[in-house]
Amino acid sequence: MSAQRWDEFLPGAWCVEGLLTRDECDALIEQARGAGVESMKFSGDIRHRQRVTVRLDVSELTRVLWERIRERIPQEIIIDETTENSRFLSVQECMGRWVPSGLHTGKSVVFFHGMMHDGEPLAEGSRAKWIFRTMVYYKRDQDTAPRLSPEEAKARRLLKDAEAAEESGRINEAISLYKQAYRLDPSLES
Repeated sequence: MSAQRWDEFLPGAWCVEGLLTRDECDALIEQARGAGVESMKFSGDIRHRQRVTVRLDVSELTRVLWERIRERIPQEIIIDETTENSRFLSVQECMGRWVPSGLHTGKSVVFFHGMMHDGEPLAEGSRAKWIFRTMVYYKRDQDTAPRLSPEEAKARRLLKDAEAAEESGRINEAISLYKQAYRLDPSLES
């Protein structure tokens, strides 16, 4: 395997050369083809991002990739009141010290999820561009997790129940549960 080269092109984003071998890339492409990727319909309009996902079982390769990158990625992420909002959870929900715990199941680009990103159109006659995605998971050091009051903990349970009720079509029950959760902890509403 060739040596990896990590180039940080933006704060928190790296281009990694040599993360996968040519054989590993070819095997991934063949597995994707076997899953029928090439027969899927695309709009052909480069102004729109295609959202076609095929999950591949590459658990052995995932283990190998984890060993290759685990020492190069940030070994801790601290989230506190100065951290920008993550779009998905409130900063309060995420506060603490987070450490890498593994990967979710060629050239790689490694960056924090909230960073805006896009690609360039392919030139006429160029080879197809294949994008294989995995995610590095981080787990919170429980000693650094915020302590919830009994009301905040109950509000989160109610919120989870409300989401389940909404998902299963029990709308009136969901509305009632949402109201209870937001009354107990108004920060959940933002």
